[in-house]
Amino acid sequence: LFTNKKYPQTQTPIWNLGLEKQLFMIDHTCTAKQAFNLMIDNKITSLPITRHDKMYGVISMSDIKILGDENIDAEEILGLDVVEFVKQSRSYVSKLMNTIPRPVDSVVSCAPDSTLHEVIQCMLAFNLHHIYIVNEGTPVNVISFIDVLRLVV
Repeated sequence: LFTNKKYPQTQTPIWNLGLEKQLFMIDHTCTAKQAFNLMIDNKITSLPITRHDKMYGVISMSDIKILGDENIDAEEILGLDVVEFVKQSRSYVSKLMNTIPRPVDSVVSCAPDSTLHEVIQCMLAFNLHHIYIVNEGTPVNVISFIDVLRLVV
């Protein structure tokens, strides 16, 4: 579907597709609670974590899974800075799934001149629902599969 000639926009650089939207970010010094409140208030499911205005990591609603551990003090863990919270969340999930946790600063992203096809391939390869577009280390946009559907349907 995504390389089909009926969809020429897949070969267009994403910066040229009109997908720009307001991008919310969270500084690495903010708490997990602040990050989740920002997501709730803006009806989004993830935020890029920035350090000195550069992309450092991502916190998402799926990181809240750590609260499923009955030994976790929710107030205490939500008071951690976002980087430490994501580390602990990934460690918790990795123990449950018997996998190795991905480092917080291991971020999959694309450049603004990537084609829509390249963005889709990256999302599929890494099993992502959305991907951040990063220009010289700074997050500038986020693309989701909903955005892709809007372009081709």
